[in-house]
Amino acid sequence: MILEQGYPKTNFPWDTYKIVETTTPAGYTPIVDITGIVVGAAQESYSFSRTNTKTPPPPSPPMTEVLGIP
Repeated sequence: MILEQGYPKTNFPWDTYKIVETTTPAGYTPIVDITGIVVGAAQESYSFSRTNTKTPPPPSPPMTEVLGIP
C-alpha cells in the first residue's frame, strides 16, 4: 500500500468532487452533501466529519375522553 501523508493513496484524477449520502438510514435526518472538493496540485488530501442524527418522532395525538373514560 502506498501512503501519502499517512493516508492510502487513491490515485483520483485531479478534478472537482462531491460526497453524497445515497441512502439515509430509516429514522435519521439526511446529511447535506459535501461539495466543492477540488483535488489538484494545491491540495490533494481532504478530511470530513458528519454525523447522522436521529429524527425525533412526531408528537402523540391528544387523548379524547368520552364520559370520563380515557
